[in-house]
Amino acid sequence: MASVSSTNLITDSSFVNATANWTLAGDVSWKIDNEIMLKGVRVATFNNGSTDFDRKTSTLKSTPIYTMNLGGTQFYASIDIYAQSFGTSAYMKAEIVQKNSSGTTTKTTAIGGSFDTAMSGWNTYTADITLDSATTQLYLQVTQYGGGKISVARPYLGSTKLNAGDYIPGSSTDNTSTLKLFNNFFAFGIQSNTGAIISGINGDSSGLNIVGKKITISGDTTFIGNNFMDGALIKNASIGTAQIADVSITNAKIASLDVNKISGNVSNFIQSNWNGKYGSTTINSTGMTVNSGGVITDFMNSGMKLTMAGESIGGIGVQGMTGKPNTYQGLTFWLDGNAEYMAWAARNNGDTSMNPVIQMSWYRSNSAPTGAYAGFNFDDDVIFNQGINVPGVAKEKLGFTTKTFNGFNYPYFGDSRLQAGLAYGSGYTYLISGTTYYNLTRVIKALDNLGAVKIPSAINSDGTVKTWFNVTL
Repeated sequence: MASVSSTNLITDSSFVNATANWTLAGDVSWKIDNEIMLKGVRVATFNNGSTDFDRKTSTLKSTPIYTMNLGGTQFYASIDIYAQSFGTSAYMKAEIVQKNSSGTTTKTTAIGGSFDTAMSGWNTYTADITLDSATTQLYLQVTQYGGGKISVARPYLGSTKLNAGDYIPGSSTDNTSTLKLFNNFFAFGIQSNTGAIISGINGDSSGLNIVGKKITISGDTTFIGNNFMDGALIKNASIGTAQIADVSITNAKIASLDVNKISGNVSNFIQSNWNGKYGSTTINSTGMTVNSGGVITDFMNSGMKLTMAGESIGGIGVQGMTGKPNTYQGLTFWLDGNAEYMAWAARNNGDTSMNPVIQMSWYRSNSAPTGAYAGFNFDDDVIFNQGINVPGVAKEKLGFTTKTFNGFNYPYFGDSRLQAGLAYGSGYTYLISGTTYYNLTRVIKALDNLGAVKIPSAINSDGTVKTWFNVTL
């Protein structure tokens, strides 16, 4: 064993609680066999057996370590690997992955590199880790690409560089595992001398001094008088009344807590624990980031920003306007310069899973798809309940409405005051001027097919035509 004063930052690196403190991913998972040990430490093994695992991956990832709890930037890693076999084009690697507050990988460091050749036995590999300035969390990740049978054990990450063959176990919820870390599995017992020892203790009333690195008391225990414990780890306790002057509690489970009594840097406490438990959602001083895998949503001081595939798409936010007071503000839906379009869409009636169908859209001049045009496109019915302004200095507006005459209702397009425009029937088009309705279709039909005609342009005093226009209708 290495120096016990050093610390392994990897939680339950000895797999004492199997994979309870590890994250597994892949169609075939890493497993812990309680019967297989390496120098008294449990081993994690990937073995796809007869399962087809071509072009697939399986990962074993440790609990994230947050840099706010670390001192310094230089760390050291080691792991024992036994690659017994590999499938076609298969390989594996162990690495320390660093991520920033947005969940983006800032740096990866392979421990020993990639392996694709079977080994004859266990080998130890090491790596030096330097934290990136943007890193907020890091973890160990072992990845198997393709099929094979691979085993790993005794992973370590800490600020102390271990000597060859040394190992420090990470913290575990199983306090009885300490002895299991030794090769010989020492057994301790004094059953044959129990009576003599108890009689000797009871016979000496002057006092009792028990010295040892580890003392276990089994059974109900009663303490009478003042009891002083310089350091105590109490697994389960029922305390009637307690006065704690200056205490450092590293792991406490409290059934009911009065949050009004919490003091200190409460926001930092909530932020660090939230970010540790919910890796997809992080809270920082400028807002909150939600990483759903494909889309990253940032809640900022001015609104919400969306990013996909590493590309800023746009967002929704509050915005003022140049030349207006600070109190002049509104809601803006904006598209970033890297994105191509924005749209309003709807699923069909009753559907809750299909892709929404675009009903209104806006495209850039170089990104409109087939069947669409640059600018706004409307793919559903549109109604204008008010007049429509047109560019320029005209005060009149265009109107789309219904006009009633001759006992029928006709769709109308024209001046919004309804005194000049066109109305459409099932087979006729009408020209409207004031309150008079001209059947424009009849006029056109009457003139149609007349061929070459002469239209007078000047009449003599005797009534004869002086000049005329030759028109073909």
